[in-house]
Amino acid sequence: MPDKKSVSRKFNNIYSLLSNQLEHDPLATAVVFENISLTYKELDEKSNQFANYLLALGVGSGKVIGLSLTNHPNLIIGLLGILKAGGVYLPIDPESPIGHLDYIIKDATPSLLITESHLLDRFSKLGCKVLPIDTDPVWKNAATCFHELPIQPGQLLYIVYTSGSTGKSKGIMLTHDSLPHFVVAREDPYIKNPVSLMLGSIGFDPSILTIFYTLALGGKICLPNNQVRVDIDTVIALIAKFSVNFIICVPSLYLAILKRIDYIPSLRQVSLAGESMPKQIPILHSKVAPNAMLYNEYGPSEYAIGGTLSTIFDARDSKIHEINIGKPLKDIIVYILDQDLKACPLGAKGEIFIGGPGLAKGYLNNQSLTNEKFFSISINELPPILLYQTGDFGCLLPDGNIDFLGRIDYQVKILGYRVELAGIEHTISQFPGIDESVVIANDSSSGEKTLIAYFSSYKHVPPHELRLFLSNLLPKYMVPSQFMQLSQFPLTLNGKIDRKALPLPENSLSTDAKETYSELEKNILKIWQSVLKSEKFSINDNFFDVGGNSVLMLDVLDLIKSTIDANVQITDMFQYPTISQLALHLSKGKNSPNSSVDPMKSDKRKSNFSKFKKPEKHDR
Repeated sequence: MPDKKSVSRKFNNIYSLLSNQLEHDPLATAVVFENISLTYKELDEKSNQFANYLLALGVGSGKVIGLSLTNHPNLIIGLLGILKAGGVYLPIDPESPIGHLDYIIKDATPSLLITESHLLDRFSKLGCKVLPIDTDPVWKNAATCFHELPIQPGQLLYIVYTSGSTGKSKGIMLTHDSLPHFVVAREDPYIKNPVSLMLGSIGFDPSILTIFYTLALGGKICLPNNQVRVDIDTVIALIAKFSVNFIICVPSLYLAILKRIDYIPSLRQVSLAGESMPKQIPILHSKVAPNAMLYNEYGPSEYAIGGTLSTIFDARDSKIHEINIGKPLKDIIVYILDQDLKACPLGAKGEIFIGGPGLAKGYLNNQSLTNEKFFSISINELPPILLYQTGDFGCLLPDGNIDFLGRIDYQVKILGYRVELAGIEHTISQFPGIDESVVIANDSSSGEKTLIAYFSSYKHVPPHELRLFLSNLLPKYMVPSQFMQLSQFPLTLNGKIDRKALPLPENSLSTDAKETYSELEKNILKIWQSVLKSEKFSINDNFFDVGGNSVLMLDVLDLIKSTIDANVQITDMFQYPTISQLALHLSKGKNSPNSSVDPMKSDKRKSNFSKFKKPEKHDR
């Protein structure tokens, strides 16, 4: 393995990304996916072929090129090919609603959209030239050698879309100048020989960090098959199969992993970002992954993925530290400023501003918002420096760490995605008959934030109709878990909607008689009551309408598998979201329910992988 210092010295542009490993061990594995693997030499040659093909099509330097693929080595080939050709990488989650896809295509106007043959129908009517990378044979005949192109100052590297206050996403533009930051800023804390598992959508920018950092360090990228829904047990199995030692994900996903296994010996680093870290994670991590450093990272998408880092569990001395967002990474500048843009004293609450080599160029097609959020400030009579105004509250602690104190506006993180509640409200207001709407984020029993939508209308609006309407326009994580129709909104003395006075839903949508429940329905009902911590719903209520969400759903499935002799899959909960529907579906299977179920007394099922047998204390 090459020395890490030589990596950071060489890694100064996209063409040097693979150079270190090509020089030292070109036959080392770069990417693995099921039974497919690519060496660094093969990845370099194939991405060269794709880059040459793009240049031949005339969609090279400075052109925006969309990439919308499920996980496969072609994803890494396509990304590197776009950047080598001088193109601007535009990641698009193929599972996004058609309305969201249409907006991104119209706003970014990519010269070409690279996708897969089975996804062609989703993009055929969006007015964009489409290339199926898996079935187009021409690019595979292009030359395997490539002549580097000059990179101009300020040349765009990628555009990533995040939510906006008007219901429209914002395209954040990052330049090639930020590329070395992916590695250089992480030299000291990060692992030196990463075997990474890429978790999350390609539209979620930590995937870019996972790819760039792993390849620059000569590591191995493991890709889960996301053409089928990836559940927690599959993730755990992949960690075992490939001895994964490096993961970056949102805290809610990692918490679900920790709850399902006793011991993970291979992990050496876990970085959590995208949402607040629940307090139970450090304790569970210290028991399940004691060999791994646990980091909490903070940084808006406007700053090349990550600005600060805090060590929450130190595997070197097995100590758990307070949860905060830590100190700025190398060469990153972070200030806590008051309303007059003056530096706040220790412990004082202010707004977080961030600057440095990874700062974005601004927002695509929105210069006014760029000027509003990116501007030069002179702090303590120092020369002016360009900073991004994050909209996050924070305070500087005596030890130099930063404590995150929440959003200034109504922007929240849901499953790691930044969501502006005003954007959801704007979309709800488009539903026929709705007059006003308010969306709030509420802390659930799982430690994850859930969205509750309030609305007023002159007529009754069934929640399932509104949910279906929003599901066709918004990503899944932006669709509220609960809906509540109000005759009028509570108001402040100034006549504004009083968000703090909004009533919490009572999770009571129907009142069926319990005597009519079958034994299986009663057993599933007990599990719902345990997980949702409520008894105010019936077998005909939709799981997501009574407070359920993706994390709580995993707990329900966990308990069904461990207490009821039934084969239930995560897709079943989406297809059969009521107790009556799910019970009917399960009753048609081979398995029958236990006659006596008590989920409160049942142990959580743990994945049984022999590689994860926890050693005795003297083995550590």
